[in-house]
Amino acid sequence: MSHHTNRRRHAGSSGSRGGFGGGGPPGGYHRSGDRGPAGGNGHHHHHNPNGGPREHADLRLCKFFLIGGLEACQSGTACKYAHVLQRVADLEAGGRDAGNPGRIGAVKAVAAWDNAGSGVKLFTGSKDGAVRMWDALSWKLENSEQLEGEVHCLAIASNFLACGYEGDYCDGAARVGLCRVFDLAGGRVFSLRCPGSAVAAATTTPSPGGAAAPPTSPGTADADALPYAHAGRVYCVAIRSVSATRLDVYTGGHEGEIHGWTLAADAADFALTSRFDAATSGGHVAGVTCLALFAKSNYLVSGGLDRAVRVWSLADDAAATAAALSSAGGAPPRTAARLECVRTARDRGHADALTAVVELVLADEQPFFVTAGLDSCFKAWDAAGNLAFDKPGLPAPVMALATAGGGVSAAAPLLLLGLQDGTVEIRQPTTQFKLRATLNATVTQGHRGEVRALATGDQYFCSAGSDGRLMVWQWVAPLPPTA
Repeated sequence: MSHHTNRRRHAGSSGSRGGFGGGGPPGGYHRSGDRGPAGGNGHHHHHNPNGGPREHADLRLCKFFLIGGLEACQSGTACKYAHVLQRVADLEAGGRDAGNPGRIGAVKAVAAWDNAGSGVKLFTGSKDGAVRMWDALSWKLENSEQLEGEVHCLAIASNFLACGYEGDYCDGAARVGLCRVFDLAGGRVFSLRCPGSAVAAATTTPSPGGAAAPPTSPGTADADALPYAHAGRVYCVAIRSVSATRLDVYTGGHEGEIHGWTLAADAADFALTSRFDAATSGGHVAGVTCLALFAKSNYLVSGGLDRAVRVWSLADDAAATAAALSSAGGAPPRTAARLECVRTARDRGHADALTAVVELVLADEQPFFVTAGLDSCFKAWDAAGNLAFDKPGLPAPVMALATAGGGVSAAAPLLLLGLQDGTVEIRQPTTQFKLRATLNATVTQGHRGEVRALATGDQYFCSAGSDGRLMVWQWVAPLPPTA
């Protein structure tokens, strides 16, 4: 769909770009219709707890088909509910609570890996500190790696899995953010480490997020690498393959900093090549909670506890990057890249902490990104940070975002939202983000607890949540056109 410059005013939006379609309020606000035993619209109350009428999906998914296919639906092909999606796996992925064996720990992150040699593998990170690998054919647990503390985030690219988690430092004197990168094809494991001088600088200047830097370990020289990635918890991670000889990882921490790490082909380990913070780079003044990289351009988007959205230009400054990679433990540069930070207008930003950000590319290849947060709202922005769409008043805070193909076509991706009330919303960006369908445990099938993570692949998507479950949903037919 072509990208227009004009903007239309409509209910629930502060201005719509042409790429998101036009005409009428998104989702179609109307009274709830008939609900039969085989399906539902995904919201079982008439009123939105955040105020105003509740938006209803224009498709009702057959809950029997969702869990058992056509054989499980007594109405068969005559069913009045949609047979487009099927749950192919429902796994206990969070691990049992040691203090309460009857309780499953929360799953906080999920990532999908399409391994050319052995098929699709799914990774989960959970509150019990374990990273688990699941085979997507047998749905059996193939491997598990126990880390030092709670896993907060996972990201995967070019056969490398990055994992952000937390741990103790100096015998429990401080809680720090750790990041480990697994080379899934080569078997190598990397631990991202800050140079000691970076921490020395942080101890003399209070961090923007108010988190005190951990003490330097006794006997550790200032220039030595310290065994953590951030002075505060690592909340988010993003990874990209820049070339056949270079891999970049970006991490966001509770202290409000974004760190950039680079692995060169001839290097034995990752080097800290950039730091983006409030004092020197116009960055976040509180914890960085979400990161997303633009696939076809050098942009990084971040969101934080300070309710701010930042767009960063990552165009390489070759000289600065080379100097950073060749430095032997010295203080990392604040920016080893030409940096541009675009701030959003105050009256168009989020009203609460951000929880998720994702890139959205439409048929015309115009890059957008979508942000969401605890204010029960999601917003779409263009690459320059201009607000293109605003959807407030969701039934619950948004905890996770993802984009998925297959539900309509590759040229018309869907937006998936994981909500705090356990709902997964499926929205169509090309029709002003109209709510097409929902998944939840009350009316159709889904999670009994907040949806903490989403991941997508070829004709499927995964959801994971505080109920300790990993669910895999496969598209078996395209969504019908909107009315």
